[in-house]
Amino acid sequence: MDWFKRHYLSIDPRTLGLARILIGLLLLADLSLRLASVELWYSNTGLLPNHTSMWQPSRFRSFSVFWMCSHWEEAAALMLLIALAYLGLLVGYRTRLCQILSLLGVVSLQSRTDMLSSGGDFVLAILLWWTAFLPLGRRLSLDAVLSDLRRHQDYDDDDLARARQRACNVSPVVSLAVFAALMQLALIYFFNAVSKDGSTWKDGTAAHYFLQRELIITSFGLWLRQHASLELSYLLTYGTLLIEGLLPLLILSPVGRPWTHRTAIILICVLHVAIALMSNIGIFSYVMIVFSALLVTREDWETLRRWGSRARRVLVLYNGDSGLCLEIARWLSRLDLLGRLELRNAARLAELPPGVDRTLVDRTLVAVSSEPNSTPTTGIQAVALTVACLPGGYPCGLLLLTPGLRHLGDAACSALARRRIRWSTLLGLPPGGAEGRPTDDHESPEVAPAPLVLRLRGYGRTASEGLVVFLVAVSSMQLCLETRVIPDFLKPDPMPGWTKAVVGYTRLHQGWQMFSPDPPQTELLIVVDAVTTTGRHVDPLAEMGGYRSAPEAPEIPVRPGLDSLWTAYHARLPENWPHFRPLKEWIERYHERTGVAEDRIVSWRAHLLEHDLPRPGEKERRRRRHQILDGSADL
Repeated sequence: MDWFKRHYLSIDPRTLGLARILIGLLLLADLSLRLASVELWYSNTGLLPNHTSMWQPSRFRSFSVFWMCSHWEEAAALMLLIALAYLGLLVGYRTRLCQILSLLGVVSLQSRTDMLSSGGDFVLAILLWWTAFLPLGRRLSLDAVLSDLRRHQDYDDDDLARARQRACNVSPVVSLAVFAALMQLALIYFFNAVSKDGSTWKDGTAAHYFLQRELIITSFGLWLRQHASLELSYLLTYGTLLIEGLLPLLILSPVGRPWTHRTAIILICVLHVAIALMSNIGIFSYVMIVFSALLVTREDWETLRRWGSRARRVLVLYNGDSGLCLEIARWLSRLDLLGRLELRNAARLAELPPGVDRTLVDRTLVAVSSEPNSTPTTGIQAVALTVACLPGGYPCGLLLLTPGLRHLGDAACSALARRRIRWSTLLGLPPGGAEGRPTDDHESPEVAPAPLVLRLRGYGRTASEGLVVFLVAVSSMQLCLETRVIPDFLKPDPMPGWTKAVVGYTRLHQGWQMFSPDPPQTELLIVVDAVTTTGRHVDPLAEMGGYRSAPEAPEIPVRPGLDSLWTAYHARLPENWPHFRPLKEWIERYHERTGVAEDRIVSWRAHLLEHDLPRPGEKERRRRRHQILDGSADL
């Protein structure tokens, strides 16, 4: 049991902190894209009005706070509130609460536009579910720093050194959710690999058809398509199968760690960076890279720490007679996880470094690099040098040295140094050294929680682990139902209604079979030919999607550059006929969006264009066809 616990149930809390930061960045990026088109997808004047989306059988078992939003201003306000939860998760402030709110926000955003959801959306929701049971804020977070600041008071350099040691000493997190997350990551790649059993994957031409997709290809993918040989298609196709086949073994293998996990992280990054460069399929590539952060081991962190101890160190001189300066030093000691800062109270040093006198320390912050022949830096340069030594602080240090911020920073440092005693008094911050340490200072014994509190905590942990087991069982049933390669006798038939409800509300879908058994070999796009009162032909869909079309001679353009939401809309609209009426109403409101009365639409037609992709060695599209939908028809 100890062996299983060590390999499959334990995770370093610093790894959870890294995953939390990456998840927060990904959530904010996804939200910014949705906010940019909030009126189009989240209001009743857009293409997916809530009164149409809600009254569909597939939407009955879904949750979204956006169902109550009719106007884009209401949806935008909700998105801004969700952004606050994402920011709290990113910095690790009230982390547990922000985890729950972020999960509700993701489920709400995706359920409101479920017709446009992609595999990356489902993986993101699943990642948030499994990490919801893990303490993401135990390390690399504001919560961790604030908790240690409240429990321990520092008065001298020795106290600061002990604070840094406490920040670096970690004990592993043990939970069934760790095993669930690792299994989920392995199963995604396993079933994606075994489901690719079509002819194009066997003969090596799958990558060729992938690069022929106009709606998802990027500019780099287009360039690659124009210069790619058939041999490159073989390499990309079989390379994808090889990587996806190896990853489950590397993720779950108990032998060879940490190198198996390191290899898995590298292969995941290589695979998905290549996919992201060639295609725009939403956030799938990015969320899988973020998911792989859970594979970082304790040995990796120790290696990074040893590297940090050998890297350039910086001596930071602060004025200990100021409570404000001491408080800044306390924060730095807890953020310096790599041990690259040496914090010293200049008032307690018998000898200052060459080129530094006490008058200089009184005027501003001073930092001295350990590099040979380095000169002391002051002001904002010292701040930038100090910040650059913190984990992930190098970009922030460069930003502080930009021309505008540099002058403002120098002025702020000088002003703060002159008024440091006054600000310390106003904030109630005691000075360092003997003057600040209480005469009866001693370590207060930690008060043990009451027996009732301990019992309630135990019940909470048991309930949390039980919920993980329940969700694992539901996910397993859904995996058997959705995955084509699983034998029929293993599929639950019929699927219990309560299981459908749980999957619908939680979005724990498990259909891992992207581009299988073969990549799509047809392309579909909706082109609108609308005529205004002045006789001008326009395509409102093309204008909103950011590409050009020829309404009078409809044809799928080369790489229209649609984002993932627009691509999903074009692909799935023919299968969702109730949404043609909102499209009709949206087109006929064209003049309201342009603000020009002459742009009123008098007639229009929607062309559903489709063609087969060129075969290997061919350039021309095959079997072009389209269906015309009359704008005057009652759809």
